[in-house]
Amino acid sequence: MENRILGLYAESQLHAGKGSDVGIIDLPIQRERTTGFPIIQGIKGAIRASGLVENVDSVFGSWGDGDTPGQVAFSEAKTLAFPVRHVKQLFVWVSCPLILSRVCRLAYPEEENAIPQPEAGNALVSHANLLNGNGQKAVLEEWEIPARVETRLSMWAERLASLTPGSRLKAMFAERLVIVDDSTFSQIVTTSTEVIPRIRIGKNGVVEKGALWYEEYLPQDTILYTVLREAYVNGKAKGLLEKVVAQLDQKYIVVGGNETVGKGLVFLRAWGR
Repeated sequence: MENRILGLYAESQLHAGKGSDVGIIDLPIQRERTTGFPIIQGIKGAIRASGLVENVDSVFGSWGDGDTPGQVAFSEAKTLAFPVRHVKQLFVWVSCPLILSRVCRLAYPEEENAIPQPEAGNALVSHANLLNGNGQKAVLEEWEIPARVETRLSMWAERLASLTPGSRLKAMFAERLVIVDDSTFSQIVTTSTEVIPRIRIGKNGVVEKGALWYEEYLPQDTILYTVLREAYVNGKAKGLLEKVVAQLDQKYIVVGGNETVGKGLVFLRAWGR
């Protein structure tokens, strides 16, 4: 089945909420049930609302009299690399073997057995400048993780860097990629998102009583990906996939909520071919 991968680079904080919750965070982001990795549902709607795609009814489907299904299917957006504060390099991008194996099956299936595999509780880094003074650990947020340089990460750093906008970010990526084990990555993306307090102002310009809540955001510089594929209707496809990818490649859309306060700006990049 024909499919293409579209990378999403967060140019601002991003809130794709799952609704209210009973925890400390009133409005948390969407996550996978099993891993806790952040995801974004509704990418299809965000792309449709962007106005970038032609033949809207054919691509996305129409409803009303004579309902017709869409000819292109859009998956949820999954996390690919997550930005984390670093003691020496301001921030780095962190990923894990599970994420790389998922995307590898789609984009580079012949290399699925070459995924970097750090030991439990350890990390692999793309450059020695990510290690501390004695060259044995990487300090990410509050974690001090045993680490070593892995030369094979240069290939993955180059591939992921292609999803970023601008030459500066691409150059940074080569020296700022860290791979941790799956469990450590789950802990990082659970505790290192941004939590922002929000308030509601009444008509008189004063904060309304009890109108304080907390929202969770994916930080700026988060990288995600979504899979687009041909959707067959009555056993046939109209061949719109490549046209849609071309129309979206290197464009900006808004994903998630709070657009009017500058959130959710995302750069799109076709990837894998």
